[in-house]
Amino acid sequence: MVVARVFGKSPSEAIQRDNARLAALQQLDILDTPRDEGFERIVRLIKQIFSIDIGIVSLIDAHRQWYKACSGLSADEVSLEDTFCRCVVDCDEPVIVRTPPRMHGFQNILR
Repeated sequence: MVVARVFGKSPSEAIQRDNARLAALQQLDILDTPRDEGFERIVRLIKQIFSIDIGIVSLIDAHRQWYKACSGLSADEVSLEDTFCRCVVDCDEPVIVRTPPRMHGFQNILR
């Protein structure tokens, strides 16, 4: 019998990890709150330090990536299926995107 592994985890481990992540996010009670100058400052620093056009502090629930602070994009949130960050949720390591993929769905992110 072959068991599929998600980034080195069994499917049940991945589901447990995601459920724990979502519970922690809910406890923060920060989703859909107003923008915050502290997070906006972090975004400005991100852009300055890395010399990039887009800086984001985002939170990811079960269906979307919500921007607590953002500079360089006009949206406040995007569907989880249209984000780079959906890959981070499934992985135990940082994901660095040097060049945006040309995959279907990612084109809408960079408008």
